[in-house]
Amino acid sequence: MSEAKQLAIVLTSVIAIGIIGLALAQYIPSLLAGDVVVKEYNATLYLNGTLIEDYVYEIKEPGKYRMLYRIWDAPVSLSDLNQPYIEVLDVKAPEGSIGYVKDYEGRVWAPSNIEDIRNLAELNEVGCFNPNKFDSGIYEVEYVFRVHPPVECDEELCHVNLKLADEHLPYLSVSLTLEDG
Repeated sequence: MSEAKQLAIVLTSVIAIGIIGLALAQYIPSLLAGDVVVKEYNATLYLNGTLIEDYVYEIKEPGKYRMLYRIWDAPVSLSDLNQPYIEVLDVKAPEGSIGYVKDYEGRVWAPSNIEDIRNLAELNEVGCFNPNKFDSGIYEVEYVFRVHPPVECDEELCHVNLKLADEHLPYLSVSLTLEDG
């Protein structure tokens, strides 16, 4: 077999494996994701520090989950702190659930079910609570924050470190937008 023919076989094999890999990469995350996934995550950060996050959660198993939420590494507060923190402005919860905040000190803000939320939620958690548990389906939650991140500056530039996610559900689609106006 000539070198040209061997090279053609190798290149064809590599291209075929690449195409198969790309095709599988589209489907494997949703197969391995579990009962709840973040089907879509859209975040818009404005220069004034306002962050609007739109989570589209997909629950596959009915009657198992009562909370959809996000957790911050930074302190969450509804009032000013003298350190970097996340200020909660609004939580728009799906019908049948209530929005809540559990801040960095363990205080809970919610219109009802405060004890349940206090016992179940972690510190620096913002989310929605359904006392009757969620059915299977798609649920959209909008979070509005004002972020007060740590800013590091040298003589020329400033650097902002903002961690939007760390450990959480699998994200199947992510969109981040920085608005300058």
